[in-house]
Amino acid sequence: GVCLDPDDPSTLISVLSLEEADELINKGIIGGGMIPKIKNCVEAVEQGVSRVHILDGRREHCLLLEFFTRKGIGTAIIDNKVNLYPHENS
Repeated sequence: GVCLDPDDPSTLISVLSLEEADELINKGIIGGGMIPKIKNCVEAVEQGVSRVHILDGRREHCLLLEFFTRKGIGTAIIDNKVNLYPHENS
């Protein structure tokens, strides 16, 4: 997922809008190898995919933890915060 501080997992961002993703890249908060990942996610959403999830595939059961826990363990990229799932509003 995307963290405000790559060295601190507690700064994980659960949901990013397209606008927020661009802002974090422009501010230098997202950098290095995450930039092409985020840009590809943004492009997918702009082309009609409803949401894209970025996960750490090295973590055991990462898909299950992302989809079947309230907060998840990764970052979902969505077009805007209007399209949040109900549990993401809390």
